[in-house]
Amino acid sequence: MGVFHEASYNMIKNGLRQIVVYPEDVPKYLGVKNGVDMTIVHNNKIVGGIGVTGLPEVSIPWLQSHSIRYREPSIPDDRAT
Repeated sequence: MGVFHEASYNMIKNGLRQIVVYPEDVPKYLGVKNGVDMTIVHNNKIVGGIGVTGLPEVSIPWLQSHSIRYREPSIPDDRAT
């Protein structure tokens, strides 16, 4: 909180539901750590974002095990590029 997160900004600006930031992508963006970022949607409108820091191969199963709706990307490469 309180830190600009460039990957999340791009996710919200482009209307994406989630974005995965891989360790090798971290240097490309301001204020990011590797993990999964997801939008917060209220009344079908994106109102913010939330991130789970960690390796994506750990973060995604954690989100799924806690009944948080992680949607598989519809494109083969969902990196924040």
